[in-house]
Amino acid sequence: MKCPKCSASEIVSTMATELGVGRDEMPSLCAGCGGMWIPGHTALRAIFDQTTWRPSVALTTAPDVAHERKTGNCPRGHGLLMRAKVYEEEPYYLEKCPKCGGYWFDHGEWDRLLGSRDRVHLQEFWCDAWQVRKQREQREQLAERALIERLGEGLFLEIKALSAKLRDHPHKDQALALLREQMNTRQG
Repeated sequence: MKCPKCSASEIVSTMATELGVGRDEMPSLCAGCGGMWIPGHTALRAIFDQTTWRPSVALTTAPDVAHERKTGNCPRGHGLLMRAKVYEEEPYYLEKCPKCGGYWFDHGEWDRLLGSRDRVHLQEFWCDAWQVRKQREQREQLAERALIERLGEGLFLEIKALSAKLRDHPHKDQALALLREQMNTRQG
């Protein structure tokens, strides 16, 4: 099978016997770019079984960052792989074959996925609703960081705690009015 990223390199099946899958379902590694092809149900089984399996490949050269910016063809010959953004502190993209369900992980992405709390949602990464939700969460995190920077963490946390206390209070409108009044009253 040809590597979807380097194109010239062959990907070679690993002997990851600890994954408990047959020879045809073993992950395959590329020595050229360090990428890895994992058949769909093998990846899902490894994730849900909370595997500690990590690929071991001796790279012939340092991974090319340009490979991460493009997709490629399914190593099994099913056409173009689909990309999905993984929203983390430093986002990255995973590729999946829409026909056979196999996944392509660029060098290091398998480890990143296994360390992510979203790993159990791997199949959802390619759904529009998932992508919209993750974009919204990312915007909210950025807005929260900006507020913490402007207000300071202590004041920010106090406001959040007060907000939580007032959220379901039967007289929250009066509490908000008092707060507004106190803020507008000049000291002195």
